[in-house]
Amino acid sequence: MDLDPTTTTTTTTTTTTKPTSKTRTLTTTTLKNPPFAYAHLTCSSSSSSSPTTTSTDDTPPFDNLQVRAYLTAALRQFLGDTGAAIPVDILLISSSSSSSSSSSVWVRVPREDLAAFAGGVTAFSGLPSSSSSSSSSGGGRMVLRLGACGDWLGSLIGREEEGGLWMD
Repeated sequence: MDLDPTTTTTTTTTTTTKPTSKTRTLTTTTLKNPPFAYAHLTCSSSSSSSPTTTSTDDTPPFDNLQVRAYLTAALRQFLGDTGAAIPVDILLISSSSSSSSSSSVWVRVPREDLAAFAGGVTAFSGLPSSSSSSSSSGGGRMVLRLGACGDWLGSLIGREEEGGLWMD
């Protein structure tokens, strides 16, 4: 007598073929956190007689040293010597030739210092303006406003004209 009954197992295999694709992935890249962040600042000046209104008609053209002095003073007031030690690269200073004659500044800071930089520039009340037109009217203050800031420069450049969309 046989104690082990015989068992039969049947295995069926089916294969499906995928349709071939005409596109091929040559390489894939993951964009990690960039090492730098960018900020767009605009210059305006206000007279001491009316501190709530700003006018850019008498804004003097400024250079790298004036922008560097302004940013160092703003960061030093906000964070002390630690803030003054934040490396800031001035990328572009431009003055528009339109009737408003406003000036804009593009800067680059380390990504991890962007929040401290934005807070320091936003909280700073400005420097006394050295232009002759504002000194004759009782003095004024040069103020840099933070227009936009972010990790990707390409996304900030498109925002420059965004404000004019709703003004017309």
